[in-house]
Amino acid sequence: MLEPAFLAATLKQAPSKWPLVLNIGAVEDIKGAKHIGAVSQDKNLKVLKSSLAALSKNTMVIIYCGCCPFTKCPNIKPAFLILKKMGFTNIKLLNLPVNLQTNWISKGYPLDKE
Repeated sequence: MLEPAFLAATLKQAPSKWPLVLNIGAVEDIKGAKHIGAVSQDKNLKVLKSSLAALSKNTMVIIYCGCCPFTKCPNIKPAFLILKKMGFTNIKLLNLPVNLQTNWISKGYPLDKE
């Protein structure tokens, strides 16, 4: 798990220092995130795989959904399992236990279209 405050602080640095952040849900994009879409849909799961194919397996990859509480999210587990299956070793889940609105936006953390 990666705390939102840590990622928000990291995004204040030069973009070259940003980790790879993947939006695997259907909510707004965090600043600098690549929008994959809901990976509970096969077409988006394929986009996720192709987005990762050329990357080093030790690349830090941060995934988030933010559509609903973790316990009900249909996207986190498939994305995490694909990353593990592909051999990635530095996978982080952004800690958004309620949703993106509550755990990111309401705190004033940056979105992509700001």
